[in-house]
Amino acid sequence: MSNKLFESYELSGKTLNNRMVMAPMTRARSANWGNVETELTATYYAQRATAGLYNGTIIINRAFNKETATQVLENNDADLVSFGVPFIANPDLVERFKTDSALNAPDQETFYTPGEKGYTDYPFLNQ
Repeated sequence: MSNKLFESYELSGKTLNNRMVMAPMTRARSANWGNVETELTATYYAQRATAGLYNGTIIINRAFNKETATQVLENNDADLVSFGVPFIANPDLVERFKTDSALNAPDQETFYTPGEKGYTDYPFLNQ
C-alpha cells in the first residue's frame, strides 16, 4: 500500500513532490513538540471544509509525526501536512520518514538564535 504522505500534490499550478511542507516560523511553538494534538485540530478544519466555509487546499499543522500525518491524509481531513520543529532538526525529514530512520533530537535552546548552532548544523543521514 502506498503512503499518501509521499504522493505528489497539485497546488496553484505547481506539482509538489510529496504532501509535506515546512511550517512558517511565525507562530508560538509547542512546549513539547512530541505532544501530538491532531484529532481535534483535524476535526476543526474538516468541519469547516465540509460545511462549505472553505473549499481550497487545507494545510494542517500541530506537532505531527509520520504516523499522525499519514492518518490525517488517509482520512482526507487535510490535503497537506506542515512540519515545523521536525524540519528544523532534520533538514532531510522527507527522506528520514520514507526510510523510517531515526530523527535528530531538536535543541530548543538554540531555536531562533543567531548563528548556525541549532539552525544549519543538524546532521543529514549520510553525515
